[in-house]
Amino acid sequence: AGAEKPVPGLHLLMDVSKALKQKTPPDITCGKHTILAGGGELAIQTAILCKENGADKATVIFRESTENNGLSAETLGKATEKGIHVIFSAGINRIFGEKDHLNEIEYFDRGSGTVHTLPADTLVIASGRYPEFIFAKPTMDGSDTQETPSEEEKIANDLRWEGFYALKHPHYNSEVGLIAEGDVLSDYSGAIKAIGAGRRAAASIHNVIYGIPLSHPDNVLTLTTVIQNVNEIERVEQISRTIMPLADTPERLMNAEIEKGFTEKKAQREAERCLQCGLICYEKTGTNNA
Repeated sequence: AGAEKPVPGLHLLMDVSKALKQKTPPDITCGKHTILAGGGELAIQTAILCKENGADKATVIFRESTENNGLSAETLGKATEKGIHVIFSAGINRIFGEKDHLNEIEYFDRGSGTVHTLPADTLVIASGRYPEFIFAKPTMDGSDTQETPSEEEKIANDLRWEGFYALKHPHYNSEVGLIAEGDVLSDYSGAIKAIGAGRRAAASIHNVIYGIPLSHPDNVLTLTTVIQNVNEIERVEQISRTIMPLADTPERLMNAEIEKGFTEKKAQREAERCLQCGLICYEKTGTNNA
């Protein structure tokens, strides 16, 4: 049996590109309807490889506009020549599937806001990690009418699923879709960002279970939030910095530490010294700073 996948039909762009360039049979294959999200010229090259390796249709979706995509005319011309469908100014909103198969994706036009769907059995993401998806059972067709679904329809619906992105980072709350600005893709701070992303995912799951709309509180902190606006410090004693005592020459010749350290009294005095950090020792109350 094959290894279990985090999301059916979902792969990372670098993995697919590497697999298709191998001379041996690739361990990752493109389906008949392959969608690639982001990735610049590498996405175009990989889409062409997918077509050469059995995909009936390969579509590349870019969030960037036609004017600001950074692709050369030669690359776009080659994509057209190879039958690659390229969509600009769009973002993937949701994915749909049944059992362990991906069936289609939903994307939106960033200019008009219109929503479209495309058949898809393979989705390739230009990211160094899998995106934060929330999965739920889709609402049954006809649920808003008086018709009662048949038992067969209920069983079939139980096998279907839809995935959508979790709540965005507060600073990028207006961003929509996958691989948006502010999403955790891959970098040295990815672990820290992933912690926040995990908490937002947990909150998103909670809201989905209880039917609560996904939204941030009004007072949520963002990258531009002013936590404190302190212009002047009052009633804070100014204390000069305590100088670290250093070992003299004879002590250094005996391989002693150069910095001798503070005595307990001096360490306490240095710890009590105000550094004007604006976060710990004082807060703004009305028009006065305490």
